[in-house]
Amino acid sequence: MFVVTYSRFLFLCSGLLLFVFANGAYADDGTYQRTQDGTTLVWNSHPGPSGSEAVEWSGHQDKDGYATGDGTVTWYKLDDSKYTFKKKRKLVVASRYSGKMVRGKLEGTVLREDSIPLVRWQTNPPRKFHATFVGGNRTGDWVPDSN
Repeated sequence: MFVVTYSRFLFLCSGLLLFVFANGAYADDGTYQRTQDGTTLVWNSHPGPSGSEAVEWSGHQDKDGYATGDGTVTWYKLDDSKYTFKKKRKLVVASRYSGKMVRGKLEGTVLREDSIPLVRWQTNPPRKFHATFVGGNRTGDWVPDSN
C-alpha cells in the first residue's frame, strides 16, 4: 500500500511541477505598467513595490494601448527628501531609454542616457550607453556610445 501511495504522490508532484513550468511562472518576473497619464502600457522587467515607480512614454501606442515604434521611455522612482526638516517623497528620474518598442517592450538597439552626475557639482554632459534588447530584456552589457 505504501508503494502505491508514494508513487501517486510522486506522480502528482511531477505533474504539478510540469504545470508550473509550462505556464511560464518562472519565465520572467516582469509586468506591464501603465504610463502616468494612464494611456499606454510599457513592460517593466524589474517591478518595484506598488506605487514606488512611474513611467512616461514619448512615442505612439498601438490599437491595444501598448507602446510601439520609436520613442523614449522615462522611469521615475519614489525618493525620500534628504533633509530632516522636510519629510516629503517625490518622483525623480531613475533612467531614460530611447529605442524601438514592440508591444510595450524594448527591442533592438537601445540608448541609455545617464544625466545624473557622479558628484553633485559636476556639470558634465550626459553619458550615453547602448545595449541590445530582446522582448524587453537586455541581452548584453551596456557599452559606452561614441556619438
